[in-house]
Amino acid sequence: MDLHKSVTPRYEGNVENFLVILFGIKDQSNWNRSIVNFIKICDSIEELNSFIDTLAYERIILIVSDSLTESIDNLSRFNSIYLLSSNITRTNNHLNIRGNFPNLKSIFEKINEECEIENDFFSIQFSSTNETRNQSFCYSQLLKETLLKNDNESNLKKDFLDFSRFHYNGNYIESTLINEFEQDFTVEKSIWWYTRNSFIRKMLNRALRTEEIDILYKIRWFIQVLNHQIKENNFSATVYRVHHYSSDQFNKFKEHNLNNFISFNTFLDCTLHQPSTFENIQGMETILFRIKTTIGIKTEQFRYFESKTDVLLPFDNIYHISSIEQMFDDNNHWWNINLTNMNKDNEQWNELIKEMHEEIDGPVVLIQLGKLLLLNNDYSHVDYLARLLFYDGSLKDNSTLLASLAALHHLLGSFDNRQCNYQSARLQFEQSLKIFLTFIPEDNQILSATYNNIGSMFYQENQHEQAIIFHQKALQCQLKSSSPDIEAIATYSGNIGAVYLDQRKYDQALLYYKRSLQILLQSISNGESQAIALVYDRIASVYWRMDKPTEALPFYQNALQLELKYLQDDDHKISVSYFNLSTAYAKLNRLDDAIDCAEKSVQQLLKSVSPDHSEVKENTDQLEGLRRRKWLQQLYE
Repeated sequence: MDLHKSVTPRYEGNVENFLVILFGIKDQSNWNRSIVNFIKICDSIEELNSFIDTLAYERIILIVSDSLTESIDNLSRFNSIYLLSSNITRTNNHLNIRGNFPNLKSIFEKINEECEIENDFFSIQFSSTNETRNQSFCYSQLLKETLLKNDNESNLKKDFLDFSRFHYNGNYIESTLINEFEQDFTVEKSIWWYTRNSFIRKMLNRALRTEEIDILYKIRWFIQVLNHQIKENNFSATVYRVHHYSSDQFNKFKEHNLNNFISFNTFLDCTLHQPSTFENIQGMETILFRIKTTIGIKTEQFRYFESKTDVLLPFDNIYHISSIEQMFDDNNHWWNINLTNMNKDNEQWNELIKEMHEEIDGPVVLIQLGKLLLLNNDYSHVDYLARLLFYDGSLKDNSTLLASLAALHHLLGSFDNRQCNYQSARLQFEQSLKIFLTFIPEDNQILSATYNNIGSMFYQENQHEQAIIFHQKALQCQLKSSSPDIEAIATYSGNIGAVYLDQRKYDQALLYYKRSLQILLQSISNGESQAIALVYDRIASVYWRMDKPTEALPFYQNALQLELKYLQDDDHKISVSYFNLSTAYAKLNRLDDAIDCAEKSVQQLLKSVSPDHSEVKENTDQLEGLRRRKWLQQLYE
């Protein structure tokens, strides 16, 4: 059973902060997609509600006939609502209703004004004394670090352009800009393009605000070149940025964040001069960030158009919060938050991020991203990205990247396996195999682990015949190899034995277990290991089920001998082996040996569980039963 919530596939063109819904309005012929690229027409309230339910990040602009507004249940779901109405003087009290307009052209003009303020949409991340918030902060910083990581195997610029063309297909203005970009772009013009009102800025604003992994992955080339242009410049200054924060959010921020870290999920536009006046917004706190930084760039000679801002800061900068001060003058009140650019060698920062950094370390960006998202419990977006990359064909001519994609599905399968979600794990391993088979033959040695994992998941699902088929495929991949992995052969043979054991095909189970044992005994110099102990135990179990305690006994003894040598002193498995030996001795009527092992089983068990544990009672009952049996035998001798 698949327990994961799936991600709705991205609608073609839905890569900007805003989208427009026309409800009950048929004519979209005059719509200018340079304002908002994605437009959806809904003819019924059911269609409208169903479509909105698929959205998670978008700022929705609704254009609706005035007569249909009463049929909409929750107007607060929309960022703004424009009413197409012949009565333009009618009063509408809802906060999100922007007004009544006589035609679509007048609405478009207002929407264009609304969309121009989208640069104010960015999120702020900060560390704190709260562990969950620290996890989120570290995740965002590691995401940035991973996106900036060199990926020499990929043609990132081509991926960026292909992704842009796909989502702006049919948008004449943006398609023209994409062609211009492809022909004329140089690294030195990164800021010029970023400050231009084009597909680049729109997609980047959305991706950095929402951290949607598919957009970030596809446009990371431009993120890298823009960040590089900013950072290669010599710069040192105190810069300023005004921001408005809800009062509730800001109060939480103040409680936990002095002397901690903060970052902005955007390329931050700043000024070199402190503003003299501030706009106060009801319910919002006005914040002036005073940022002392040694990394940034003056944009005057690089930007596309004249701007009130002077400096652009890289999106991976991290700042130390030096002080938070409430300020007043005759006309304004605001908060000064003084920030200092943090050196990435900062000991406090490295300690904060060390554990997560080690967990996601990987040789390929795609794998590192997958590990990071799984660490953030975001399985669904890893799966979505992996399937997107396979089906869009962007990796089809690159066997190295295809191998990475197969490894990503393997990572997902392993995650599912740990969660005991065996069907989902098998489907991930099967997808990994499907990708591998696009560029290597089916008996290639590298596929043995994947075949084995699929077999193991079938085994967990009690599909024994399928399990044997795939375990045999895993075994054959190794046996046909010019340099077989001996340990893997022993493991796969043991796995086949386990399936036959469950099927009660004991002769077949013994055959494969003994092959596994023989390989391990010959490949390990001293003939001793935990792996060998496990096989001894399995063989003993087969003989026990065949009601052959005499044959089982020496294998139980050998297993216990190795466990006592290689396992921790309080390991539970030692207790189990003593118990098994006790039952074997009892079956052979060697009651003194049986009682001795039963006593040791209880003693060993008490090293790891409390006396009232159910297993302690079971083992104690076994011991007492053996003692009674011996007493009765002695009584009637």
